[in-house]
Amino acid sequence: MEEVIDFDNWIKNYSPPDLIYWAIYNPETGEVIGIYPDVAAKDQVHKIKIENDLAEDIMNGIIRMNTCFVDLDSDKIEIIEKYGLRKIDDIMHRVPDYKYNKVENPDLLIEYESKSKKLTFTMSDNIRNKKVYWMDETVVSFAITAYNDPYHVFQTITCTLDNLKENPMSFVIDTNGKRFSIFTRRLFKKYLYREL
Repeated sequence: MEEVIDFDNWIKNYSPPDLIYWAIYNPETGEVIGIYPDVAAKDQVHKIKIENDLAEDIMNGIIRMNTCFVDLDSDKIEIIEKYGLRKIDDIMHRVPDYKYNKVENPDLLIEYESKSKKLTFTMSDNIRNKKVYWMDETVVSFAITAYNDPYHVFQTITCTLDNLKENPMSFVIDTNGKRFSIFTRRLFKKYLYREL
C-alpha cells in the first residue's frame, strides 16, 4: 500500500532545484542567439554556462540579447555596444588643420611626418576603450587631394575601423612635394590633421 505524504509537511521542506542557464551562441561571430535552461540546452553544441542573474536580466529585457557576445578566448559573455556606423552625411569634408582649428579630443587624429612622407591615423582612446562591435567591418576612406581641391586626388587611403582600433596605422603618401588636404565622408564628429 502506498504511503500517503502530508502535503503541508512536504511543502515546508520542499526546495526547488537550482536552475542552470546556458547561452547558445553563433560560433563564427560569437553573438548570443538564445538563453536556455539546462534541460533545453542538452542537445546544443555551442553553449556556455552563465549566471542566473545575467540570464534573468536578458530574459526580462533589462539587457538586450543582441548586445551579448561570447569572447571565444576566455569563454565569457561580454556586453558589447553594437556600433553600426553610418555616414553622418554624403558630403566630402575637409579634415581641419590644427593650425587653424584647435579641435579638442578628436575622435580621429591624422599626423603627417614630412621627412618620411608618412601619414599616421590614430583613433582616440575614448572611442578605442568603448566595448564596440563594428558592424560589417566598417571601412573608412580618406582622399589625399591638392590643397583645398577635393577633385584633384593624389591618393586614396582605406582601412577598417577594427584595424584602426587595434593600432595606429601609417601610410606613405606621394604628393610630389605639393601642399595637400585630406577629405573624408564623416563617420565620427571630430577629426584633426596635424603636421609634425
